[in-house]
Amino acid sequence: QNNAKLDMATMAEQEAALQRAIKAKDAHLAARDQAQGALQIQQQTLQTLQLEVHSNDHSLQAVMEQVETLRRQLSNTLGQIDTGFTDTHWRDRWMQDADDFVAQCRQDALNWSHRQQQLIDFQRQQQALDASVASLEQTLQKDAEVLDESTRRCAVEDVALQAIRAQREAFFAGKGTQAVEAGL
Repeated sequence: QNNAKLDMATMAEQEAALQRAIKAKDAHLAARDQAQGALQIQQQTLQTLQLEVHSNDHSLQAVMEQVETLRRQLSNTLGQIDTGFTDTHWRDRWMQDADDFVAQCRQDALNWSHRQQQLIDFQRQQQALDASVASLEQTLQKDAEVLDESTRRCAVEDVALQAIRAQREAFFAGKGTQAVEAGL
């Protein structure tokens, strides 16, 4: 009986150990299944990420090609714009502060427009002055003609006056007007 009790106790211990082992096995199996599920999810996530990386590589390559195309276009455009500036350092000023550069260009354009308007105004004034000068030249020409005619007539009258004086002198024997008047 003691042996039987001992065997029963051993069997009960073995049964309890077996139950614990079964529970542990079930817990390990559940943990394994859970780990396998998590592994599958991680593998799917990895595949998704690898596809995204591949897609992003293609997108990056396309963007890099666009950037290179834009760089070439920018270089060509800047080359064309270069001809519009007398300042060879305009690009440096533009790159340092584009807003300030654009504001300065606007101000320069306004100043240029103002100078152009002044030039137009000065040209109009010059045309008016040219017309006045032309009118004055015509008047001067007419006055010169009148002066020439008056000078010619004066010369003729001076010659006539000289002739009259010579006749008078001969007639009064060179005596002055007062002497002739006193003798009368």
